[in-house]
Amino acid sequence: MKISTFFYVLRQGFANIRRNILFSLASLGTIISCLFLFGIIYAVVVNFQSGMQELEKTVTISVFFDEDASDETIQLIGEQIRTVDYVETMDFISADEAWDKFADQNYDDPQVAKNAFGGDNPLKNAASYEITLKDVSRQPEFVAFARAFQESER
Repeated sequence: MKISTFFYVLRQGFANIRRNILFSLASLGTIISCLFLFGIIYAVVVNFQSGMQELEKTVTISVFFDEDASDETIQLIGEQIRTVDYVETMDFISADEAWDKFADQNYDDPQVAKNAFGGDNPLKNAASYEITLKDVSRQPEFVAFARAFQESER
């Protein structure tokens, strides 16, 4: 194509845009609205995926112990859990920490609730491990692993 032909086509294109300004504005509006809707949908999808990834990181599994479990048994179970390669974090929650956390979450004035029990901890047998996994899809595998402790105690 010659350079003069290119400029001729370009000149004719702008002339037709001027002649049909209403249709030109309508097509421009359609393109803008489609891009806007695509942007909104994309933002919603990305936000949802980000939220799901963040939720997967916060899923914890709590391993509670029987009332008669000794400190040695609890420590032994903790050591066995630490050997699992897909465990990300493992935190021991003592009975006192569990009571403090429960009172803070469920009472407007936690100190009044603690005073109502007179220093007696209603969760005195609620020691546990809170475990976060590196891969949430391995949760059933870990639950089966943790249930094996219960079966071995019987």
